[in-house]
Amino acid sequence: MLLIHSGEHDAEKDTILKDQLSMNHLSTAHTKVIYKTGNVPMVIAKVAKEQGADLLISGALKQETFRKYYFGSIARKLARQTDIPILLIPDPSEDPKPIRKIIVSVNDESPQKVIQKGLAFARVFKAEKIYFVKESSIKNSRHLFKRYYSEKQSDLLEEQLVEEEQDYIYKMLDQYDLSGIDITTKILFGHSGVALVHYAAEIEADMLVDAYPQLKFGFWDKLFPRNIEYALLNLPCKLLLIN
Repeated sequence: MLLIHSGEHDAEKDTILKDQLSMNHLSTAHTKVIYKTGNVPMVIAKVAKEQGADLLISGALKQETFRKYYFGSIARKLARQTDIPILLIPDPSEDPKPIRKIIVSVNDESPQKVIQKGLAFARVFKAEKIYFVKESSIKNSRHLFKRYYSEKQSDLLEEQLVEEEQDYIYKMLDQYDLSGIDITTKILFGHSGVALVHYAAEIEADMLVDAYPQLKFGFWDKLFPRNIEYALLNLPCKLLLIN
């Protein structure tokens, strides 16, 4: 295990760190600590890459004000600066809840890695249920349907497209071993990212697994957050981002 601290190295920090390791039954022989000064997210991302880290774990506020979101917290800047899988833990506590419900997003163009990592984490944590969720591509088509078709025809078209999206999820899952895992599939409607976060809160999910956002974060992206970026602003639960 690698611990990265962005700051000066001194004896007091060493003592605190050793006490924390001992309290959590972690061996100092199997733990490496690196102290480095500089821009916090850049330092962490750089050291993690140099050390060949497989996973970054960081605490994060469950919800941030717009001002803090705009300027960017350390956890969120880190999520945007590294391509190493990162697990964001909102409001870490000394008595963490077990991970029982996991949502795996299949919204990415190539969701295989997200599904693979989600299943791996589910087995490690002995999760009780996995929800494979896709945000509907027809969410903006409902008004068009009603404009050109009768209400009955619109409903039939919508049902047909939802079935096709469900089939897409099952096709993705065909190549994986799902034995012993209770799964549910869900098609969500609404603004991209928002519906996913609300669903995670609704079912009281313990972890959300999704792909890194593949976009540049400019001024307008911060004014109108979309996709998984909305989850970075309103963390509903633990968030695992996969490149």
